[in-house]
Amino acid sequence: MAFQDDTEAQSLEQITDEEFWERARAQAVAASSGLLSPERAGLHQYLECALQRGKCFVPLHTVEEVVPAPHRFARLPFAPHWMPGVLSWRGEIMAVVTLDDYLSGREMPLSGGLLLVARHPECVVGLRVPAVGVTTTIEPAQLMPPIPSSTLYTPARADIVAGVHAGFPVLDSAALLHDVMLHIGMAAHHA
Repeated sequence: MAFQDDTEAQSLEQITDEEFWERARAQAVAASSGLLSPERAGLHQYLECALQRGKCFVPLHTVEEVVPAPHRFARLPFAPHWMPGVLSWRGEIMAVVTLDDYLSGREMPLSGGLLLVARHPECVVGLRVPAVGVTTTIEPAQLMPPIPSSTLYTPARADIVAGVHAGFPVLDSAALLHDVMLHIGMAAHHA
């Protein structure tokens, strides 16, 4: 407890134990009211992901694990161009999505990189990115509205962008995983 001057310290010496602890509790409540609970703070943590033409932010609570991407995948017929294939991960089939290709609508060469393992109720999805950066806290008030046309994502993908932070898209993981599963389902229906 920091004191402004000696008189504040002397006044503490003159109060009862009950008064002291009441004052300490009041200060603790005041100090903690500005802090987020660990559960709520985790919802605002984002992993910075490198893309070939910039970066994006993925909600950290979505990512179960970050693993090196293999160089080969089992290719599926009629799969979208942004889905290089599937692989086995911990006994489950993981659909791999190259995030650059998915967002931009164009195929870009990428070998290696990392997979951000995310779970959808229907399957595990590996979001393939060239690299990851730091974890950043982004409060909802800091988000700017999504830009309808961007060099990082097509207008068709604007609905999976929760907002823009520092000029880069912040992804809505629930919308992204839902859209990916929808496209995978359509491809399976055509097979």
